[in-house]
Amino acid sequence: EREACPYWKAVGILSDHIELSCGGERKGLLDPQATESVALACCPEPYGRCEVSERVKGCDELTVPILTGAESAASVADSWIGKLQKARGALIAADSRCSVLAPEDPHATCKGENLAGRDDIYCEMMLFQTEQLGDGSEA
Repeated sequence: EREACPYWKAVGILSDHIELSCGGERKGLLDPQATESVALACCPEPYGRCEVSERVKGCDELTVPILTGAESAASVADSWIGKLQKARGALIAADSRCSVLAPEDPHATCKGENLAGRDDIYCEMMLFQTEQLGDGSEA
């Protein structure tokens, strides 16, 4: 069912980055040349490079304004994790086929280097990594 959501792969990348951000990993996340850049979320293949014309229709319009907006008074890390969750939520809300995915609210928090408070997002992220990136395979 999650594959029916046109933004499933982008949601997976954003979920992946929510977890990465808990570990303090932010370097190059918006740099489209970085290997695992969040800027690649709207490409058809996870973390794949693509031309603007190949990007998933509507994805950039929903996520870019949220991810590139000015930082709030909150700490940079909290603000970035919040932006990732808002962008993820915007994609889910944009298409009824995405309603099978975990909702935006309540926002996850970090407990040390781990994602906390949202086991559903963590499970989706693990499914995404396994199915789309092959993480955990013995290849």
